[in-house]
Amino acid sequence: MKLTTLLKQYKMVAKQSNPSIKEIMSREQAVGNMENYLGGVMIPYYIKAFRLLNASQRIKYKKLMIMNWKKMETKAMMTIHGMIEACMRK
Repeated sequence: MKLTTLLKQYKMVAKQSNPSIKEIMSREQAVGNMENYLGGVMIPYYIKAFRLLNASQRIKYKKLMIMNWKKMETKAMMTIHGMIEACMRK
């Protein structure tokens, strides 16, 4: 299945007034598995591209990667916090 299809299915289940936790977890796991698969497929291309960078480009790339990782961690924590709050409101 395509990632976009899995995301649409997850959103449809999540929008229900009383969604099944089991159903949400199942959809979430399917999305996560597809994201991991796609990330794994891309690894050889990232390595090839990284090898083409010169020394100063590699330093800049590593700095950007660290900055992006920190943003992703913050965003993930905010998303988890938001989901917990939404569940508590119901």
